[in-house]
Amino acid sequence: MSLLGVSNPVGTGGSLNYIGNHAYANSGLVVVSNSLTTILSFETGNVYITTKIQVLNDAVTGDNFELKVNFNGETVLGTEYNSPYENNLTGQAPYELLIPPYTTVTLTLENIGGTAAINWYANLWGRTYA
Repeated sequence: MSLLGVSNPVGTGGSLNYIGNHAYANSGLVVVSNSLTTILSFETGNVYITTKIQVLNDAVTGDNFELKVNFNGETVLGTEYNSPYENNLTGQAPYELLIPPYTTVTLTLENIGGTAAINWYANLWGRTYA
């Protein structure tokens, strides 16, 4: 099956990767402070994708972080982490989304409650369907 879309064979850096009928993206380490920061950004090809997205960081702070996932500029998921115990998301269940074909996807984070610069990571994995 031929897919039209961006692919990164290394597997990190925020682009979408395809292996057979599976897709994945890994942001690698991204430092987020009090400015809007893109964690993942990619365009899908000619398939739809059932995905899970997990966002993690490596610190516990009292700062508030806002997460948004946009499809073609429209917010489809948004949440705020505002407790020191919510900020370390290692144990959080992933968000499940269906991404339509030919969709520009961006995942952003912003520290809206302070100025701390925190290391964040995002992982997306899923199955593609023609």
